[in-house]
Amino acid sequence: MTFALPKPIAGYFTAEKADGEAVSQCFTQDAVVKDEGHTYQGRAAIKQWKTDASAKYQYTCEPCACEQKDGTLVVACRLTGNFPGSPVELRFFFGLKGDKIASLEIIPCVMPVAERRTPMFAAYATHADPDNPLAALKIDEQPEPSVPENWMRVKVSHASLNRHDLFTLRGITAHPQGIKYPIILGNDAAGTLDDGTPVVIYPMMGSIDWRGDETLDPAWHIPSEFIPGTFADYTIVPKRNAIPLSANLSPLHATVLGMAYLTAYRALFTKSGLRAGETVLVQGASGGMATALIQLARAAGFEVWATSRTKEGRTRAKALGAHECF
Repeated sequence: MTFALPKPIAGYFTAEKADGEAVSQCFTQDAVVKDEGHTYQGRAAIKQWKTDASAKYQYTCEPCACEQKDGTLVVACRLTGNFPGSPVELRFFFGLKGDKIASLEIIPCVMPVAERRTPMFAAYATHADPDNPLAALKIDEQPEPSVPENWMRVKVSHASLNRHDLFTLRGITAHPQGIKYPIILGNDAAGTLDDGTPVVIYPMMGSIDWRGDETLDPAWHIPSEFIPGTFADYTIVPKRNAIPLSANLSPLHATVLGMAYLTAYRALFTKSGLRAGETVLVQGASGGMATALIQLARAAGFEVWATSRTKEGRTRAKALGAHECF
């Protein structure tokens, strides 16, 4: 280590080589540690956290760099040991109070050090936080994802928000295996391939040999569940999910068509059983899927009724094509 660490932080990395008690004494009485999606508050909890980690794996932690960022001291470390994926790079975000550590958040990079690629800008979830999801949101550099065979890299120019992003921050998922954090957020995007071809991402992914209803594929998923999402300079998708962008469709409009419009289309034309001339009721008319439903239903010849709690929502629904609003 060829740089100087502040005394409390240097003491922490020295204590790491000892035991949980030594580590806990580096912290204030009510200090908070966040690691692998869990929160530990107070010296007793921090001692147990370190004791459990040391019992599970044997490892060494080598600080590589230190910088101050937004009032927090960030130490980059290389962790080598007998755990899966070794070695990895971790970043330790220290908050100090006097000569003690008041807070510590440990965030791994998305990929092992040996596989790291050029850093890129990204918005990602560091862990699941059901009560304060924005506390799990981080905007920083992440490594570019590697491109598997039969996949393509997309340089993202436009990406759109979905409620699913909030679900990811809260740890909510329909998949029994859960979400592996950290994970780059974002489900929808448009951009260009390495050869300059404009594309929009079709977000529904699954088994390469699956035929029929994609929602019945046991391996179905969307970006930011099992693969990095679209809130980054680059993302990756299977070749069939990079759809050439029509000349008469802007990337701005294309990037909002995936989650909201595909869901609305399926609900209206695949599942509802309704026919042109019949009445469709759209509730919560100012939401993303709801606004898509109103426009699709009106274009297909349905009688469109909509509900909204606000006058602004009802006015918006009328402008989009609703016949009646309540």
